[in-house]
Amino acid sequence: MQFQILKAFLAATAINAVNALPTTPRDIVAPTSNDELIAKLKTDATAAKRYQRLLTTDGESLLPDAELRKAAVFDFNQDMQPIGGSNGGGIVTSSIENFPYLVESGLNVNFATIGPCGVLAPHVHPRSNEYLVVVDGEIVVGTQLELGVLGNGAPVPEFRETLGKLQGTLFPQGSIHYQVNNSPDCKKATFMTVFASEDPGATPVLIQGRTVSVNGTVKIERDDLGGLRGLLPDHIVEIVDQCVERCGGK
Repeated sequence: MQFQILKAFLAATAINAVNALPTTPRDIVAPTSNDELIAKLKTDATAAKRYQRLLTTDGESLLPDAELRKAAVFDFNQDMQPIGGSNGGGIVTSSIENFPYLVESGLNVNFATIGPCGVLAPHVHPRSNEYLVVVDGEIVVGTQLELGVLGNGAPVPEFRETLGKLQGTLFPQGSIHYQVNNSPDCKKATFMTVFASEDPGATPVLIQGRTVSVNGTVKIERDDLGGLRGLLPDHIVEIVDQCVERCGGK
């Protein structure tokens, strides 16, 4: 059930229309599927052969300028995929699936927004560290680390920080973490995340809610803070409720 809730947030490989970014010329368009190319790149014996396949014409010369740009430049100025519970937020992901130049780089990069009072619910990335940097606005982040950090073996309490513009933090691999836009000016927040893995994965850590459909699944839409509320720990609900009271319909 729980894996249905943050479907848009967890993988973020498809792209839907959200007017969250400025309109720019769409000169960089990824193919529908790069699976065949990715498979070949992963079997190339050396990095030089991988770049030869991706960036050259039969190893004789670099691709023509327009083709080289499509292969070597990723454009985050594109329609964003909505994030459940983000109150108008969205995400664009640069991964090996839509940017094969990243194959064997160990990187996955996201550009995302969260609307006022929006939430990226508690989750973990099982295969990667995550470094988050706020580009604009303000975000509250919470983190809970693994057992063993405290000498007595007790669970590590969650610690919470507020990140402003050009401030960042690390979410260690496997740690539980979340983000809330609780900014006092009630404006959208923008941030970038960099993962130290091409395939970081994401698993929600949520409380089973009351809003369950007949088939036992829950789907939280982008603007559905009410539906998400029943799946969040009380202390996060409190942050959201205080924010909604302050920001109203902003």
